[in-house]
Order: sequence, then C-alpha cells, then structure tokens
Amino acid sequence: MKYKKAVIGMMAVCAVLGGCQKADEEPKTATASEPVSQEKSEDTMDFSTMKNGDRIQRSITDEVKMDAELVLPEKDLDSVEIYHVLVDTYDGPKVMEDLLGYIPDNVEKTSYSENDNAYLYKGNLGAEFANLEGDFSIENQLCLTTDHWESMSQIMPIMWIGYDIQFWVEGCEEQVKQDLPFQTREAAEQEIRQTLSEKTEGTIYRTLQMYSFSHQILEKCQNEYIASEEKQARSIDNPRTDWGETEDCYWLQLEQELEGIPVLSHNVVRSDDLYVPSQEITVGYTKNGIEDLNIIAHYTVREKEKATLESYETIENALKKKFEMMFAGNVEITQMKLIYFPLCTEQDADGFWKCDMIPTWEFTIQTGMGTDYVYINAVDGMEIYG
Repeated sequence: MKYKKAVIGMMAVCAVLGGCQKADEEPKTATASEPVSQEKSEDTMDFSTMKNGDRIQRSITDEVKMDAELVLPEKDLDSVEIYHVLVDTYDGPKVMEDLLGYIPDNVEKTSYSENDNAYLYKGNLGAEFANLEGDFSIENQLCLTTDHWESMSQIMPIMWIGYDIQFWVEGCEEQVKQDLPFQTREAAEQEIRQTLSEKTEGTIYRTLQMYSFSHQILEKCQNEYIASEEKQARSIDNPRTDWGETEDCYWLQLEQELEGIPVLSHNVVRSDDLYVPSQEITVGYTKNGIEDLNIIAHYTVREKEKATLESYETIENALKKKFEMMFAGNVEITQMKLIYFPLCTEQDADGFWKCDMIPTWEFTIQTGMGTDYVYINAVDGMEIYG
C-alpha cells in the first residue's frame, strides 16, 4: 500500500524520548470511570484495585504529567505469563488455500530452506476476491493486494507526521468516521476480524483505528495531486478515470492478541539495531471484501512460564527516573497499556529468531512534537530502550 509519508519532527521526538517507532491512534475501550487517583500517596495506587478504562492522574515530574487511560486485559494480572516464541514463517500452502480457496497452478515457491514455506503468486486471486487480479506473497509476513486496490491506494490521503497519521486533503476529518453505503463500519470491522481469525493462523484481532474513504474523496485526492504534480516527489502511475461505489473503502490498522494481551504493533527501531519483530497489521476493504492485507511477523509459541508483575509504584518510579535524567519539556502521558514486547534472544539453525514475549507497560507520550512511546518491562520494572 502506498502513502505519502513525512517525518517532520520525528528526530526531535526521538531525541527527547529515546525511541523511534511509528504511532497509532489508541484503541477504543470501555467508558472511563472516575480517575483512580490525583494524589501522590503511593498506597492508593494498586493494580488490584484498577480496572480497564480507569484514568490515572499523576504528576511524574514537574514537567511530566499523567492523565492516562488504563488499558488492561480481561484476564487477571496474576495469571499473566512470559511466552517463548519462534519468529518463523506461515504454513504457506494452508494459508494460501484458506484465503484464496485454492492453490494456483503457477504459484512460485521462494523458500530458502526446507522449513521455509515461502510462496509468491501474481494473477487471478479467485472467487474469494471477486476474481480480481493481484499479488500474493507469504513467508514470515503475509501480503495480498489487488490491482484494483493498488490503483486507489496510491492516492490514499494518509500521511505520517512524525508518528501521527494526518490527512493531506481538506474535508477528510469527519468523513473518515462515517459509514459507507455498501456496509456499516461495525459490520465491515466484524467481518474483517472474523476472516483474519479464521484464515491467517491468528487468534483475536482488535482494531486500533479505522478510516472510511468514499470514492468522491479519493477522486478529489487524485485530482488535487495531479494538479500539483510538479511539486510532488513522484507522479501517479496510471491514474483512474472511472470512480464509483466500487471504490468506496475502509482502511484499518489492527493488533493481534496473545492469550488476551496485545502484541507490540508499532515499528520499533532500536539504537543498537537489535531486531524487534513488531506485528504490524493493515487491511483495505471494499464491497468486494478484503482487497489489501499486510501482516508483518509470524510467530509460533514454544514454551511459557509464569510471570510476576512489578507493582505500580515500581513502574512509576521507572518513569520518574527516565524523565528526571533528561530535559523533556512539557510532556503528557495519555495511555498506559499492557502489551507483549518481543525481545529477541538468538537465531536457530534456519535463521529464525527466538524471542521472549515480555509483559510490558506501553506508555503513550504526547509532546509538542507529536506522539511517542515509552516501554517499561512489567516483570522487572526496567525500561526497554528504543
């Protein structure tokens, strides 16, 4: 999927907070209850008394304030575990048959070892995809897109400013929240999540953000882009000449759960270049169904062990330590969310990474430069550095 991208302010945000990863909008959760606490007395802050949707209001330092939505799993925190996983490949033939409904005759096997089920296909995607032409590839990530979607997505009005998504065409802000004629947002989201859970070896998928783009908006985007093409970095390949309801579409970003806890869904670039296999998931959807699908990073659980989470006091002290040691300016922490952060340990004989899925508190940070994230290991209370 092709989008205009910008990195305005990214380096400045990274310099302040020490992490370089792309941000998403926060997922919708249960209606927030009354603030957990606005006092500094530590004995009032206990995970056992907190619930999903609570707000935590604290002063971390003089310049860093917390007014954060708490995002917790349904499971009890005392039952959280550490998972040892292998970042491997999909079962290529099975997922291809599940998604397409058949295995094409001219599919190309691109594996580098006997245990690497990597495949590449270009052609008719079959009845499950309205017999549209497109591309399909599967290895440690799954990518599928129709030629029809490609013709629309090259002018999708989404751009990244630092870690935040913004729209480069006026008039999108309200329209992107509306239902489209062919299907409501709720029904489309439900169908997408069900399809992914049944056909991509996943379990439970949750929506991080969802945008609606009518064909009128997309046509407007194309016309405005072409009108200013001499100022653009690249030209549009084969601009569409016909726009109609078939081009109405939803675009989603999702996250996948591991035993009820979301897996890291933001791209993390560490300063030591250590690979972090975050699981980024995007979907494009029209009246034809799913027309674009990207799932980065596939993993298989090998073992698990019981984890004991550190207290809220320990986690907050780690935040204080981080921000007291730097000049951060005015910072607001807007969300505190329990996720699994994959930490790579070693590679196996086939070159696949072994990882520990560590229960981690992901803090969403708002600065004058945009959004960033801070990660605190929920088991040992130490920061996981970007």
